[in-house]
Amino acid sequence: MFLRARKKEEIEIRKKEIVQSLDSLFWEKNLKDISMQEIASKTSISRTSLYSYYSSKEEILLDSMSYHLNVVVEELDKIISKLDDSNSIDNNEIVSLLTNLIFDHRVVLKVLSMTFCDFKKTIQLNEFERFKALIYSFNIKLQKLYKKLFPFKSVEEIDKKILVLNSSIYGTFSITFLMPKTSPIENKEERLKEFNIILKNLIKDTIEMTFNQK
Repeated sequence: MFLRARKKEEIEIRKKEIVQSLDSLFWEKNLKDISMQEIASKTSISRTSLYSYYSSKEEILLDSMSYHLNVVVEELDKIISKLDDSNSIDNNEIVSLLTNLIFDHRVVLKVLSMTFCDFKKTIQLNEFERFKALIYSFNIKLQKLYKKLFPFKSVEEIDKKILVLNSSIYGTFSITFLMPKTSPIENKEERLKEFNIILKNLIKDTIEMTFNQK
C-alpha cells in the first residue's frame, strides 16, 4: 500500500528515496530513456503520488545534483581545513581523498558530460539557472582548494589547471562509460576499476606537474 508523506521529515525521506531511484536508473541509461513510472517502481511511492513531490524527472535530477555537489563541497572544505595545518596532510593523501570523492559521486560526471545545450532543452529556465549555480559553487570551492595547494600560482594559471583536469576527467569518463564501444573492457565493474585508476593518475599527475613548474 502506498502512503503519502504528511510531515516535513517524511517528505524529505520520500524525496531522498526518489532521488536514489533516479540515481540507480541514470547510471544505467540516459535521462531521456527513463520514465517517471520506472522511477516510481523502485520506490514505495506510486507513479501518481510521485508527482506530488516532483513535476518531472529533470527536477529529480537537479535534486540529485544538489545532494551530490553539496556533499562534494563539504568534503572539499574539510580538505582545505587540513591544508591550513600543513603537517596534517600530504600530497598522496590529497590525491586519495580527491579520487575517492569524485569516484563516489561520479553520477555528477555523467550530468556534466551532457552538453549544456542538450540539458537546457529538457528543463525550465529557473531550473537551469539553479543547475548553473550548483556548478559555479563547486568550481569556486575547487579553485579555493587549488589556491591552497599552489599558492605560487596566479588565479589565471589555477583556472587553466582546473579546466585541463576537468576536461581530462570528463573525457575519460565519457570514453569509459558513455561510449563503451571505444573501451576494450566489456564488464562495467572492470570499467569502474579502470576509471578509478585513471582518475587517481590524472589527479596525481596534475598535482606533481604543478609543483614541478614552480
